[in-house]
Amino acid sequence: MSKNALVSFKGTKNIKTEIQLTGSKSECNRALIISALSSKVVQVKNLSNAADTVTLNAILNNLEEELQVEIQESKTVDVGPAGTAMRFLSAYLSAKNGNFLLTGTERMKKRPIGILAQALQTIGADISYAEQDGFPPLNIIGPLNQKTAQVKIKGDISSQYISALLMIAPVLPQGLTLEIEGELTSKPYVDMTLDMLAEVGIAHSWIENSITIEPQPFQPATLTVEPDWSAASYWYSIA
Repeated sequence: MSKNALVSFKGTKNIKTEIQLTGSKSECNRALIISALSSKVVQVKNLSNAADTVTLNAILNNLEEELQVEIQESKTVDVGPAGTAMRFLSAYLSAKNGNFLLTGTERMKKRPIGILAQALQTIGADISYAEQDGFPPLNIIGPLNQKTAQVKIKGDISSQYISALLMIAPVLPQGLTLEIEGELTSKPYVDMTLDMLAEVGIAHSWIENSITIEPQPFQPATLTVEPDWSAASYWYSIA
């Protein structure tokens, strides 16, 4: 699929041009985590210029260099106001070797993270709250010592919690089975995550309310992020 949009402007002049649309933020953030987990076996194209994505990309690039060297002291990872980065990195850092303080802005520290942290703790992650229980900042010591491959999580929570867990599942020693309790209210975003994992060779099974991903390697691939078609609305409005 073309990543450009052909827009015709009609006024005193008839102008035809191609507009490069930035990538979907939802896809970009997932693609960046998948790429990092694969040790860059998976490449990403058409990144979004959204602040969340720029922040996450910069953090992961910085971590890529630092994780190659064993560092004993705690590494501060500051996501600023980027909520998606906070959720995805909570799981990602739990699977990596290191001692991290995952933090953000004062407003970010008021956004709950307890449901995801508890699910990760159930699996075996060493996560504790640096300030207030259930909220960032998080102290994370990885990699997690997996205790179980089974975890229950409510279906009416943020899809980013579920996606964060699904994306680290292939690199866990026992894989992961997520049992979703109640109605899954954000199924399209969970489907997006699973579809992107499938693009890089990660198989899953979804039987009734349980999603299972076994431990398996990422396959070489390029994730080309779909354009953010909402970004085209401005151009269509003036066309």
